[in-house]
Amino acid sequence: MHVLGIDVSRGKSNCAVLHDHTVVKEFQIIHNKSGLAKLKSIIASDLPVMAVFETTGIYSRVLTRFFIDEEMNYLEINPLESSIRMAGLRRQKTDRSDAVKL
Repeated sequence: MHVLGIDVSRGKSNCAVLHDHTVVKEFQIIHNKSGLAKLKSIIASDLPVMAVFETTGIYSRVLTRFFIDEEMNYLEINPLESSIRMAGLRRQKTDRSDAVKL
């Protein structure tokens, strides 16, 4: 199974598809109809995918709705829990690296 790590920001998300802890693909989506269509096409082209992202209030709601509507596997993580778990892993704070580490 592939894992899709998503670092959610205001209006956009940085994404990384991983398989066996190796980054297969990195990309960015905008939180609009065409961005979600891009996300759907990338997910559909891979093996089964589990999406993982932080619950970030109103910014992550678009992704939650998308995964529910598309009946795809996803896991929302509490931001406090993920920051505690990633504190030892993080050398630099970037949205791109967070998408991989989630």
